[in-house]
Amino acid sequence: VQVGDTYWFSGKVGATAETRAMTEGRAAAETRNIMESFKGLLTELGMDFGDVVQATVYLSDIADYQAMNEVYGSYFPSDPPARETVAVKDLVGGAALEISFVAVKR
Repeated sequence: VQVGDTYWFSGKVGATAETRAMTEGRAAAETRNIMESFKGLLTELGMDFGDVVQATVYLSDIADYQAMNEVYGSYFPSDPPARETVAVKDLVGGAALEISFVAVKR
Protein backbone atom coordinates (compact mmCIF):
# COMPACT_ATOMS: atom_id res chain seq x y z
CA VAL A 1 0.00 0.00 0.00
CA GLN A 2 1.31 3.47 -0.87
CA VAL A 3 0.30 6.80 0.62
CA GLY A 4 2.41 9.68 -0.67
CA ASP A 5 6.04 8.64 -0.34
CA THR A 6 5.30 5.99 2.31
CA TYR A 7 4.98 2.30 1.40
CA TRP A 8 3.64 -0.46 3.65
CA PHE A 9 4.93 -3.86 2.52
CA SER A 10 2.94 -6.93 3.53
CA GLY A 11 4.74 -9.64 5.40
CA LYS A 12 6.80 -12.12 3.41
CA VAL A 13 7.84 -15.62 4.32
CA GLY A 14 10.96 -17.29 2.98
CA ALA A 15 9.77 -20.86 3.30
CA THR A 16 10.35 -23.07 0.28
CA ALA A 17 10.36 -26.83 -0.08
CA GLU A 18 14.14 -26.64 0.34
CA THR A 19 14.13 -24.50 3.50
CA ARG A 20 11.36 -26.56 5.13
CA ALA A 21 13.51 -29.66 4.63
CA MET A 22 16.47 -28.03 6.39
CA THR A 23 17.32 -28.48 10.02
CA GLU A 24 20.49 -26.45 10.52
CA GLY A 25 20.53 -23.02 8.92
CA ARG A 26 16.83 -22.84 8.11
CA ALA A 27 16.11 -19.49 9.78
CA ALA A 28 19.12 -17.88 8.09
CA ALA A 29 18.12 -19.26 4.68
CA GLU A 30 14.52 -18.06 5.05
CA THR A 31 15.71 -14.64 6.20
CA ARG A 32 17.96 -14.35 3.13
CA ASN A 33 15.05 -15.38 0.84
CA ILE A 34 12.81 -12.73 2.38
CA MET A 35 15.42 -9.97 2.26
CA GLU A 36 16.32 -10.71 -1.36
CA SER A 37 12.63 -10.60 -2.29
CA PHE A 38 12.26 -7.22 -0.57
CA LYS A 39 15.45 -6.01 -2.24
CA GLY A 40 13.85 -6.70 -5.63
CA LEU A 41 10.62 -4.91 -4.68
CA LEU A 42 12.47 -1.89 -3.33
CA THR A 43 14.62 -1.71 -6.46
CA GLU A 44 11.53 -1.78 -8.69
CA LEU A 45 10.24 1.24 -6.77
CA GLY A 46 13.53 3.13 -7.01
CA MET A 47 14.35 2.53 -3.35
CA ASP A 48 16.78 0.49 -1.27
CA PHE A 49 17.08 -0.71 2.32
CA GLY A 50 18.12 2.80 3.36
CA ASP A 51 14.49 3.82 2.75
CA VAL A 52 13.13 1.28 5.24
CA VAL A 53 12.05 3.02 8.46
CA GLN A 54 10.25 0.23 10.32
CA ALA A 55 10.27 -3.57 10.34
CA THR A 56 8.33 -6.31 12.10
CA VAL A 57 9.76 -9.82 12.40
CA TYR A 58 7.65 -12.77 13.48
CA LEU A 59 9.54 -15.89 14.59
CA SER A 60 7.86 -19.25 15.10
CA ASP A 61 10.76 -20.15 17.44
CA ILE A 62 12.48 -17.37 19.40
CA ALA A 63 15.61 -19.56 19.48
CA ASP A 64 16.04 -18.56 15.81
CA TYR A 65 16.55 -14.91 16.76
CA GLN A 66 20.36 -14.89 16.47
CA ALA A 67 20.44 -16.65 13.09
CA MET A 68 17.76 -14.32 11.71
CA ASN A 69 19.42 -11.24 13.17
CA GLU A 70 22.83 -12.00 11.63
CA VAL A 71 21.41 -12.21 8.11
CA TYR A 72 18.93 -9.36 8.63
CA GLY A 73 21.69 -7.11 9.99
CA SER A 74 23.86 -7.69 6.92
CA TYR A 75 21.26 -5.80 4.85
CA PHE A 76 21.42 -2.80 7.24
CA PRO A 77 25.16 -2.20 7.86
CA SER A 78 24.41 1.24 9.35
CA ASP A 79 21.32 3.00 10.65
CA PRO A 80 18.93 0.02 10.75
CA PRO A 81 15.21 0.79 10.91
CA ALA A 82 13.14 0.59 14.07
CA ARG A 83 12.15 -3.04 14.55
CA GLU A 84 10.12 -5.27 16.78
CA THR A 85 10.63 -9.02 16.85
CA VAL A 86 7.78 -11.18 18.09
CA ALA A 87 7.58 -14.89 18.84
CA VAL A 88 4.39 -16.48 17.50
CA LYS A 89 2.92 -19.97 17.69
CA ASP A 90 2.76 -20.74 13.94
CA LEU A 91 3.22 -19.07 10.58
CA VAL A 92 1.58 -19.77 7.23
CA GLY A 93 3.08 -22.61 5.21
CA GLY A 94 5.18 -23.81 8.11
CA ALA A 95 7.52 -20.83 7.75
CA ALA A 96 10.16 -20.19 10.40
CA LEU A 97 9.70 -16.42 10.14
CA GLU A 98 7.88 -13.56 8.45
CA ILE A 99 9.08 -9.99 7.93
CA SER A 100 7.16 -6.84 6.95
CA PHE A 101 8.45 -3.32 6.26
CA VAL A 102 7.43 0.31 6.10
CA ALA A 103 9.57 2.44 3.77
CA VAL A 104 9.63 6.14 2.94
CA LYS A 105 11.03 7.10 -0.46
CA ARG A 106 13.83 9.64 -0.04
